[in-house]
Amino acid sequence: MKHTNGAIITRGSQPEIGWLLRRSKEDESMIQAIINACKDTLTTNSIHGETNSNRLLILHLGTRDADLENYAKYYADSDVEFMNLPHIHATSRSTRMLRAIDAAQYKK
Repeated sequence: MKHTNGAIITRGSQPEIGWLLRRSKEDESMIQAIINACKDTLTTNSIHGETNSNRLLILHLGTRDADLENYAKYYADSDVEFMNLPHIHATSRSTRMLRAIDAAQYKK
């Protein structure tokens, strides 16, 4: 489902670099499918200040990764921004623990 402004949010797991640092055709095809699904809608990319942008903005929550950065160039019509959250799995675990504490307090 797309927002009225044409924006979509999808979630993916860690990009597949592939054995021996080979490109992942599956990942590239998935990125292209998302772009193709949104081609009919013009959007505004407020991060870069562009209007009528049909480029896909990929937000990678983890730290800058040289391998991913090198292979992202094969994602046509896409830009990758790194959010540089340290230890993303530890952050996720902490979030689950906070939710459990909140749920336990709510039951009291």
